[in-house]
Amino acid sequence: MPDSAESGGATEGLGRLGHALFVVMALVAAIALAVSAVELVALTLAARAVKSGQPGLETAARLSPLNWDFRFILGEVTAAAGRPEIAARWYTEALARNPACAQCAVGLAEVEARLGRDPDPWLERAVRYGRSTASVRVRAGTL
Repeated sequence: MPDSAESGGATEGLGRLGHALFVVMALVAAIALAVSAVELVALTLAARAVKSGQPGLETAARLSPLNWDFRFILGEVTAAAGRPEIAARWYTEALARNPACAQCAVGLAEVEARLGRDPDPWLERAVRYGRSTASVRVRAGTL
């Protein structure tokens, strides 16, 4: 059986390890909370943007750089406003974050067709990823 000096050292070592793990877990929780708060602010701005217009969505997209959905919505809004070049940029940014976004590919196909360019590569991509989505099939079928 170990003497008390050895067992005390082992207990102290485990106490330090436990303390270090606690600190790491607390830091991870704090980071997760901060990220959640930023996402909440971004979603709030996006919801307000429905009433106030595009600037709120652009702010939400800036606050949430990995969120492809805000960029897709901005593409839809700018395409409907008759600004296809800007819409193409937003759709491209959304696709960079979510390559399987069939709606984004259809949006780019519509922009390409509006600008007199070949929409087929984007249509093929949209149908490949969104063949089961009715809105993708309808939009792709009208081009």
